[in-house]
Amino acid sequence: MGKLIRSCCSARVRAGVFAPALLALSCLALVAAPSALAAECPNEVIRREQHVAGLLADCRAFEEVSPQEKGGGDVVADGVTSISSSDGNGVVYHSRSPFGDEVGAQQDGHVVYLARRSASGWTTHSVTPLPRADASQVVFAATDVNLFSDDLTTAVTWGYDLPGGNGVPERRGIWVENTASRALESVTGAPEGELSPFAFFETEVYGISADARHLAFVSTTPYVPGAEPNVENIYEWNDGHVSLAGVLPDGTVPAGGSHPVTNAQGRSAYRGAMSADGSRLLFTADPNGEPQLYMRVDNSRTIWISAPRGSEPTVSTTLSAEAMTPDGRNVFFTTDAKLLDAAEPGSHLYRWTDTGGSGTLTLLGVLGQTSFNQVLGVSDDGHVAYGLTGGGDFVMWDENGQKTIADGLAIAKDFFGDGANQAPSTARVSPSGDYVTFLAKDLDSIRQLYVYDRPQDRFTCVTCGRIAPQLNAVEFFPESHEKQDEEVTTSGATIFESGLRPNFLSTTGEVFFSTPESLVPQDTNGVKDVYEYDIASQRLSLVSTGKGALPAQFANASPDGSNVFIYTRQQLVPSDRDELVDLYDARSGGGFSEPSSAGVLPCLDDACQPPSAPPPTAESPATALSPGSGNSVPPLASTPRSTHSTSPAGRLHHALLQCRRKRRRHRRIDCERAARRRYAHPTRKGR
Repeated sequence: MGKLIRSCCSARVRAGVFAPALLALSCLALVAAPSALAAECPNEVIRREQHVAGLLADCRAFEEVSPQEKGGGDVVADGVTSISSSDGNGVVYHSRSPFGDEVGAQQDGHVVYLARRSASGWTTHSVTPLPRADASQVVFAATDVNLFSDDLTTAVTWGYDLPGGNGVPERRGIWVENTASRALESVTGAPEGELSPFAFFETEVYGISADARHLAFVSTTPYVPGAEPNVENIYEWNDGHVSLAGVLPDGTVPAGGSHPVTNAQGRSAYRGAMSADGSRLLFTADPNGEPQLYMRVDNSRTIWISAPRGSEPTVSTTLSAEAMTPDGRNVFFTTDAKLLDAAEPGSHLYRWTDTGGSGTLTLLGVLGQTSFNQVLGVSDDGHVAYGLTGGGDFVMWDENGQKTIADGLAIAKDFFGDGANQAPSTARVSPSGDYVTFLAKDLDSIRQLYVYDRPQDRFTCVTCGRIAPQLNAVEFFPESHEKQDEEVTTSGATIFESGLRPNFLSTTGEVFFSTPESLVPQDTNGVKDVYEYDIASQRLSLVSTGKGALPAQFANASPDGSNVFIYTRQQLVPSDRDELVDLYDARSGGGFSEPSSAGVLPCLDDACQPPSAPPPTAESPATALSPGSGNSVPPLASTPRSTHSTSPAGRLHHALLQCRRKRRRHRRIDCERAARRRYAHPTRKGR
């Protein structure tokens, strides 16, 4: 318990670290008493069968999503290829081994599956389409299924002359796929000119509506009359009809073509370029040699977003689109052009709002050390924006202007391995704009989890003081360039837009993440587990068991947070009889009654001890500190735990029992060695 009761602010409160406007930096005092534990849950019988009563918050219970028969292979556990449906009753995942109704694999050897939930359990169906019989899964003929509608009923698929797809013969193209029937509809099947074998290198999707019936793609191949060959242009596919989107307000097509919008890091987003209903699409063009931002509306008119409104406009040399609200009526962008008289020399962040006509521009600030340099996210109504300054300050903008929440922070490396202050893939903003979370490095260069509660004006470091000085001690998804836990596999897959997948912040402010650190007393296994932190209540709780020798990895969550998908080799339900990686749903009010033939789920560590009474909680379980207030933290209430199974000897005993269940001898030996290193000499690691 020593490390659990240290002040998270100890050695981290420095003179000048906190902005005067910041009311307090709340460093979490561990209160591992989920509010739902004190009352009986409707699914309490199932929770007791799974040994999670008194352990998991929000009446969560486990449901095995992946089937028992998986072709002898693991589910791919990378947090990138798993996608939750908007209602949480569906999830996409990949497998390295074919099983079920599989008819083909994609370039990386994965088969893409879609699982749907019913009242009796989860069923899985392959959505990777049948490839052409003579197509090899290499660059020129590869199949890829990457993008989906919010409800997962439609997928966007790349493939080579897919059977039944009505594409261009012997050419790679883009299709829209019905995920239930695998029926295909070609998006790029009717070009105006000849489609070269290399055309797919220059054709990509960068905009998609919520229902995936509206797409935007960029190509140098002309798809409509009037488009010049070998010139990059933006096209729209609207429910079967292709049109040119890169049209100027006067109805002409720019000679230099049209281009995808990009952010300050040069990345285009498939969410954020097109509105959710597909009626609005951003693109850029430089008709006069200057980059300009435009919006195509209803495939019938174009608005010049970056048009100067001032009396002394200047020439634009740089322009980037930072964010667009889901309705497409608010756009945040940066440019070095002076668009308003109030703008000073230099690059500026603007918000464009659709107020009719050409819209209204609002100047948010000059890019630099003390003002917005990068947007982390915005609210769905566009009234609140969060970002970083050039000096690494965390700032908010709303109708009252800019406010510094905390300074001295540098965004942690993202999925692609970028350095500090790069693409905000580790940041999320809730739709209301009330909650924000991101990973950043503290003053000791240790990655930490931070959250902000706007209604309470409370900035909290959730993990400070409890994270070892090692890379990836806290993560939203594994980073492919770093060695991962051997017991939870990764794929090395890339992702179209790291700022959107996975969903680790719910609409109501719950944050989901993985860490090998023990953040609550109930986490006794010393390996990676999945956690949930409720920003509003400051409640920290486990989503995985925290027991046994096998780790768990966060995969994704439904928007409302009621479904949290995790990967693990651990058997969390009685019917799971193998040690392959499975996908589970830790579902609020969930769980299925198991048949008696499934047997009884074995206990891990002290999981079979009667649930102890939750520790007392205060109204505000976090300790509020203001600059100069000192580092003292009141003692924490602890949860009574069994001294038998949590002693070093007891933990070693249970770890070795887990190791002996491994069928393969080399895995069993490696597991036993690791267990003895971890538990036989606990003082070496300060445990």
